[in-house]
Amino acid sequence: MGISIDNKYDAIVIGAGLGGLSCAMHLMKKGLHVLVLEKQPKVGGYCQNYVRGDYNFDVSLHVLPAAAKGEGFYRLLDYLQLLPHLEIIEHRPMFSCAFDD
Repeated sequence: MGISIDNKYDAIVIGAGLGGLSCAMHLMKKGLHVLVLEKQPKVGGYCQNYVRGDYNFDVSLHVLPAAAKGEGFYRLLDYLQLLPHLEIIEHRPMFSCAFDD
């Protein structure tokens, strides 16, 4: 089975992981017609879970240090107009250590 592109697209993005989807959104914001191709049955790459036997593996991103308001990833989400669709919960301190003494 083949895909007929027929010059309908200005760009083709191979892979629908976070990088591919981000790239496609950037291109679309610039007014380009974009085709995203993904070999897996779901998009998102490592931002999802998968099941192997009796085990459910959640490999998605839970902590994004640069997602704090005003930082790089936050600005990217704002530019891509994704912030209204997300719930960003700030957690401080991000890491801590506890010692017996």
